Amino acid sequence: MESKHKNALIGALLAVVFVMAVGYAAFAQQLTINGTANITSNWDVHFDPSVQTVTPVAGKLSDGTTQSTTSPSGSVDTLTETEAELSADLIQPGDSVTFTLNVRNYGTGLYAQATSSSPTLSTTTGSCDNSANTCQIGHIKWTVTTTKNVLQPAHANADVVTVKAEYLNNVTTNEVIPSSEKTSNITVVINYEQVNNNTQP
Repeated sequence: MESKHKNALIGALLAVVFVMAVGYAAFAQQLTINGTANITSNWDVHFDPSVQTVTPVAGKLSDGTTQSTTSPSGSVDTLTETEAELSADLIQPGDSVTFTLNVRNYGTGLYAQATSSSPTLSTTTGSCDNSANTCQIGHIKWTVTTTKNVLQPAHANADVVTVKAEYLNNVTTNEVIPSSEKTSNITVVINYEQVNNNTQP
C-alpha cells in the first residue's frame, strides 16, 4: 500500500514539473529591435561670394612727394567656396590695395558652430612672419587678418578676412628694383573647425 502511494506521489510530481515546463515555454518571447541613427547637423563653412570689397589707396614717398598720378588697382579674380585669388597693381611707394572677404557658416545644427585658426602665410620668393600675419617680398608687404568670430550655423554673422598688399615707401629716389622683386605671390590658409561641444550653452 505504501509502495502504491509512493508511486502515485512520484507520478504527480512529474506531472507538475511537466506542466511547469510547458507553461514556461508557452510564455517565452523573442524581442527584436531595429535602430536607425541620422546626423542632422551639416558642416558647411565657406566664403560668401556676394561679399568682396577692393579698396585701393594711393601712396607717397616717405618725404611726402608723389611719384605718379596713377592710382593703384586690384581685383578679386576668383572667389569660390574655398578659394580666393586676388591681384593688386601697385604703382608707387606707399600704394596699397586692401581686399575684404567674408566667411559664413551655412551649416545646420547646434554643434555645427565653427571657429578659425590664425591664418598661415607662405611664399616661395620672400619671408613670412606668421606670428605677425605678414609676408615681405622685396618692397611688397602682405598683411592678413581675420576677426576670428565664432560662426553660428545658418546665421548672418561672418568672419571677416582682410588681405592687404602694400608697396613699402622705404625706397630711395630712383632706386632700381630688381624684376624678381616686382611681383610677389603668397598663399594663405585658414582652417575652420567645429567648436568643442563642451563650450556649448
